[in-house]
Amino acid sequence: MTATAEVAPPLSVLMRDGSRAEHEAAETSSFMSELLAGRVSAEGYAHYLTLLRRVYAAMESVGRDLSGDPCASAVVDRGIERLAAIDEDLEHWGVVDAESPAAEAYVARLQAFRHRTAADFGEGHQEGIGGGEAVEMVQKIGGDTGLLFQDSSRSVH
Repeated sequence: MTATAEVAPPLSVLMRDGSRAEHEAAETSSFMSELLAGRVSAEGYAHYLTLLRRVYAAMESVGRDLSGDPCASAVVDRGIERLAAIDEDLEHWGVVDAESPAAEAYVARLQAFRHRTAADFGEGHQEGIGGGEAVEMVQKIGGDTGLLFQDSSRSVH
């Protein structure tokens, strides 16, 4: 009888599967529903980007701080950083005065990873949400400019 060793799935699969519920919740949030239905104004999209900028700034800063850690290097990928693209988009849409306890709590949670094990950092990293449908709706309110965040080909490599 031959024993077969069970092979653990790659980290990327574990992270994707482990964050599936969060991604689905974000993709079906009231904001995404309104965006996909074409009911978000240019100012509303700028508000979204302004809050998203805070999250990405924290995530990328913590990622850089932890990049030398052997555990963090498994999940920190500078090639998918989006902050520069968000900044360019905000030049088009404009930064708005945006308050959000949820965004601030998320930023605080990301900042706390600096003081935890680097292996924990991956749970804070999320992909862009909304896909092509979101891009189409944003194009309807503002044309083809101000969509760099949604273009994953423009990620830092």
